Amino acid sequence: MSSLLRMVVCLSGVVLILTVIRDLVQKKLKEIQSLFWLATAAVLILLGLFPGVTGWFAGLFGVEYAPSIVFFATSVMSIYGIYRCYRANAELEQRVSELATQVSMLNYENIRLRSEGRQ
Repeated sequence: MSSLLRMVVCLSGVVLILTVIRDLVQKKLKEIQSLFWLATAAVLILLGLFPGVTGWFAGLFGVEYAPSIVFFATSVMSIYGIYRCYRANAELEQRVSELATQVSMLNYENIRLRSEGRQ
Protein backbone atom coordinates (compact mmCIF):
# COMPACT_ATOMS: atom_id res chain seq x y z
CA MET A 1 0.00 0.00 0.00
CA SER A 2 1.46 3.36 -1.00
CA SER A 3 2.15 6.08 1.56
CA LEU A 4 -0.48 8.35 0.00
CA LEU A 5 -3.13 5.63 0.17
CA ARG A 6 -2.20 4.87 3.78
CA MET A 7 -2.60 8.55 4.67
CA VAL A 8 -5.98 8.70 2.91
CA VAL A 9 -7.19 5.62 4.79
CA CYS A 10 -6.03 7.07 8.14
CA LEU A 11 -7.55 10.44 7.32
CA SER A 12 -10.83 8.72 6.41
CA GLY A 13 -10.85 7.06 9.82
CA VAL A 14 -10.21 10.36 11.60
CA VAL A 15 -12.94 12.14 9.60
CA LEU A 16 -15.34 9.30 10.41
CA ILE A 17 -14.55 9.62 14.13
CA LEU A 18 -15.12 13.39 14.05
CA THR A 19 -18.38 12.95 12.14
CA VAL A 20 -19.64 10.32 14.57
CA ILE A 21 -18.78 12.49 17.58
CA ARG A 22 -20.52 15.51 16.02
CA ASP A 23 -23.65 13.46 15.23
CA LEU A 24 -23.62 11.97 18.71
CA VAL A 25 -23.43 15.42 20.33
CA GLN A 26 -26.26 16.67 18.08
CA LYS A 27 -28.37 13.61 19.05
CA LYS A 28 -28.52 12.41 15.44
CA LEU A 29 -26.99 9.08 16.37
CA LYS A 30 -27.54 6.71 19.28
CA GLU A 31 -24.66 5.57 21.46
CA ILE A 32 -24.88 1.95 20.33
CA GLN A 33 -24.80 3.03 16.68
CA SER A 34 -21.84 5.30 17.34
CA LEU A 35 -19.87 2.37 18.78
CA PHE A 36 -20.28 0.48 15.50
CA TRP A 37 -19.01 3.44 13.46
CA LEU A 38 -16.19 4.20 15.90
CA ALA A 39 -15.04 0.58 15.62
CA THR A 40 -15.13 0.90 11.84
CA ALA A 41 -13.04 4.07 12.05
CA ALA A 42 -10.56 2.35 14.36
CA VAL A 43 -10.18 -0.49 11.87
CA LEU A 44 -9.56 2.03 9.08
CA ILE A 45 -6.88 3.78 11.10
CA LEU A 46 -5.32 0.45 12.10
CA LEU A 47 -5.15 -0.67 8.47
CA GLY A 48 -3.70 2.67 7.42
CA LEU A 49 -1.02 2.72 10.10
CA PHE A 50 -0.13 -0.96 9.89
CA PRO A 51 -0.71 -2.30 6.35
CA GLY A 52 0.91 -5.59 7.34
CA VAL A 53 -2.16 -6.40 9.43
CA THR A 54 -4.07 -7.48 6.33
CA GLY A 55 -1.22 -9.79 5.37
CA TRP A 56 -1.16 -11.23 8.87
CA PHE A 57 -4.94 -11.89 8.79
CA ALA A 58 -4.60 -13.40 5.32
CA GLY A 59 -1.96 -15.79 6.61
CA LEU A 60 -4.05 -16.58 9.67
CA PHE A 61 -7.07 -17.56 7.59
CA GLY A 62 -5.13 -19.07 4.68
CA VAL A 63 -6.19 -16.44 2.15
CA GLU A 64 -3.86 -16.01 -0.82
CA TYR A 65 -4.90 -12.48 -1.81
CA ALA A 66 -4.57 -10.29 1.31
CA PRO A 67 -6.88 -7.41 0.22
CA SER A 68 -9.76 -9.87 0.00
CA ILE A 69 -9.71 -9.87 3.83
CA VAL A 70 -10.58 -6.17 3.71
CA PHE A 71 -13.45 -6.85 1.30
CA PHE A 72 -14.70 -9.65 3.52
CA ALA A 73 -14.55 -7.47 6.65
CA THR A 74 -16.38 -4.60 4.96
CA SER A 75 -19.01 -7.02 3.65
CA VAL A 76 -19.62 -8.44 7.12
CA MET A 77 -19.77 -4.99 8.68
CA SER A 78 -22.14 -3.76 5.97
CA ILE A 79 -24.45 -6.73 6.42
CA TYR A 80 -24.48 -6.16 10.18
CA GLY A 81 -25.21 -2.45 9.67
CA ILE A 82 -28.03 -3.19 7.24
CA TYR A 83 -29.49 -5.75 9.65
CA ARG A 84 -29.47 -3.18 12.48
CA CYS A 85 -31.21 -0.64 10.22
CA TYR A 86 -33.92 -3.13 9.25
CA ARG A 87 -34.41 -4.11 12.87
CA ALA A 88 -34.75 -0.49 13.98
CA ASN A 89 -37.12 0.16 11.09
CA ALA A 90 -39.35 -2.76 12.10
CA GLU A 91 -39.46 -1.56 15.71
CA LEU A 92 -40.37 1.96 14.61
CA GLU A 93 -43.09 0.68 12.28
CA GLN A 94 -44.59 -1.29 15.17
CA ARG A 95 -44.53 1.77 17.42
CA VAL A 96 -46.13 3.96 14.73
CA SER A 97 -48.86 1.38 14.24
CA GLU A 98 -49.57 1.27 17.97
CA LEU A 99 -49.60 5.07 18.19
CA ALA A 100 -51.97 5.32 15.21
CA THR A 101 -54.33 2.90 16.91
CA GLN A 102 -54.22 4.89 20.15
CA VAL A 103 -54.83 8.19 18.34
CA SER A 104 -57.75 6.66 16.47
CA MET A 105 -59.28 5.39 19.72
CA LEU A 106 -58.77 8.76 21.42
CA ASN A 107 -60.35 10.59 18.48
CA TYR A 108 -63.35 8.25 18.62
CA GLU A 109 -63.65 8.80 22.39
CA ASN A 110 -63.38 12.58 21.91
CA ILE A 111 -66.13 12.58 19.28
CA ARG A 112 -68.34 10.42 21.52
CA LEU A 113 -67.84 12.71 24.53
CA ARG A 114 -68.58 15.81 22.47
CA SER A 115 -71.77 14.30 21.11
CA GLU A 116 -72.91 13.33 24.63
CA GLY A 117 -72.23 16.88 25.82
CA ARG A 118 -74.51 18.40 23.17
CA GLN A 119 -77.46 16.26 24.07
